Amino acid sequence: MTDPIQESLAILHKLIQHEENMGAVYHECARQFSAHENFWQQIAMEERQHVQILQNLRPEIEAGSIRVANGVKAMESLRMFLDYQRQQYKVLTHNSLPLKTVVLMALDLEDSMVEKRFYGYFTGGVPSLTQATEALTSGTLAHIARLTTLKESL
Repeated sequence: MTDPIQESLAILHKLIQHEENMGAVYHECARQFSAHENFWQQIAMEERQHVQILQNLRPEIEAGSIRVANGVKAMESLRMFLDYQRQQYKVLTHNSLPLKTVVLMALDLEDSMVEKRFYGYFTGGVPSLTQATEALTSGTLAHIARLTTLKESL
């Protein structure tokens, strides 16, 4: 049987990887699309804040106050999503894509986080988990709204 704390820490690590990867996507977008550099850099900075929010959950996971509900399913889903995310990043860095295509790519990645409810993998009756989940979800929804606005302006 898997140690629930280690399993939860592994899921946390994957979620942090996701946020770091999204930051890298947005930094690359800022590099490629200098006319929208501030837009992309702002979202990249917010991804760093998401990393910090997740890192702040670590002590409560280690204490056993926060745990993952279905670790095997969560790990497999996150592993597949991270692979997809890395593939998209390679497409971004190895091709000269139009801005609208890149915006659609970013929207797809952000939408997937909400659709797959990755932030809902953890359970626990602690306020910090509720606050973190709400902050991450609202931040992701804000990214989706801003990306949608940009897409519609193109």
